[in-house]
Amino acid sequence: MGRATFAPDGDWEAWLIDRFDSDAVHGATVPVSRPRPGDVLMAPTGQHAAVIMDVVTRGEEVYVLVGEGHVPAQYVHVEHGPYAHWWPWDETAGVEGFREPLPASGLRRWTD
Repeated sequence: MGRATFAPDGDWEAWLIDRFDSDAVHGATVPVSRPRPGDVLMAPTGQHAAVIMDVVTRGEEVYVLVGEGHVPAQYVHVEHGPYAHWWPWDETAGVEGFREPLPASGLRRWTD
C-alpha cells in the first residue's frame, strides 16, 4: 500500500475514502477461506467492511472478534457478538447475525 502521507489539500476525510474505499481494499487484498487477525470482511454490497481483530477456536467451533468503524473509518470499535462479544464463524456463511451480511466469500487478506 505504500507509505501513508497526509493529503496536501488537508481534506482528511477525502484522503481516507480514496485509500480505503472498496475498490482500493479489493486491489490490496486477496480472498482467503480461514480467518486470522487483520483480515477484512467485505459485505456483498461493497459499502461495508469489518476487521477481524482476533480468532479463537473451541473444538471444531471458530469465533471471531469483529472491529469496525464508520465511513471513513477514523476509529475502530469492537462489535459485541452474541457470545461474550465473539461472533461464531461459519466457513460458508461467515459472520451471521450481524446487522449487514458479512459472508465468508467476503473474507480478504492484505498482500505484502
